[in-house]
Amino acid sequence: IFSSFARADKDVVAEEPAVEDISDYYTETLAGLYLEQGYPEQAVEIYSKLSLRYPEKSVYFASLIEKINKQ
Repeated sequence: IFSSFARADKDVVAEEPAVEDISDYYTETLAGLYLEQGYPEQAVEIYSKLSLRYPEKSVYFASLIEKINKQ
């Protein structure tokens, strides 16, 4: 009986770990930190992605992007 389990165990293929999408960590706070540290391009990128993720706030994010681009 044990030998049949041992053979069956060898046939099991290890699953690859799930790859996390880094955009899951994009937040308004992170964009604000980038702005404070002098990285406006990264802040605009995050606001753009947040605008797509939260279409109900797209006008808000667009105004933030416009404000950054005017600086």
